[in-house]
Amino acid sequence: ETDIPAVKVEIGTGIARVVDVARRMGLQSLNQPVANYQPSLTLGGYEVPLLEMAGGASTLASQGTYRHPQGILKIRSQEGSTLYSYDPRQNSRPALSPQVSFIMSQMLSDDRNRTLAFGANSDLVVAGHRVAAKTGTTNDFRDNLTVGYTPKLAVAVWVGNADHSAMQNVTGIVGAAPIFHGFMSEALAGTPDAWFSPPADLHTTNIAGYTAYLLPGTDQ
Repeated sequence: ETDIPAVKVEIGTGIARVVDVARRMGLQSLNQPVANYQPSLTLGGYEVPLLEMAGGASTLASQGTYRHPQGILKIRSQEGSTLYSYDPRQNSRPALSPQVSFIMSQMLSDDRNRTLAFGANSDLVVAGHRVAAKTGTTNDFRDNLTVGYTPKLAVAVWVGNADHSAMQNVTGIVGAAPIFHGFMSEALAGTPDAWFSPPADLHTTNIAGYTAYLLPGTDQ
């Protein structure tokens, strides 16, 4: 169950640090005083716009660099001159270390980590491509999401009723994941599989037959 380690980490590190990391990754809607947040924060107990969720996924996809979502990349005049051009360098900032981003990507892309809950080769798996993905479902099945990414693409899918009424047992893996799978399959079709190279300063160890990457000082 993924909720248990999420809450354990939050309690161990403190809610303030969790809020700080979330804000650095672009979750600007978490703008209340830190004392207002409870351990349910890591379980989706507070509303966050879908665009911010996609921005958070893109931070991991960019190996720790947050880039503000931008809908317009360039504006040209009728004569062809450039009136505006988006500069990613002015709209980005460091949010996480490449090491932390890589470890998160490894965990979110390994199908063995979710087989117990969803079975092997669920809709979070895209044939021929390594993809990081995570589902989410709110109480009463009012909202469900699937958020994921590759090194070049970040996607967030929401499924729910427009009037916010509850759905009937529709979870993230049942509602949002098939849409996520279909989009990713089309978007990645014809492109080579790509994944992140391990950054420097990570330790490795063998756990249950596969390589785990650890931050220095956490392998004791």
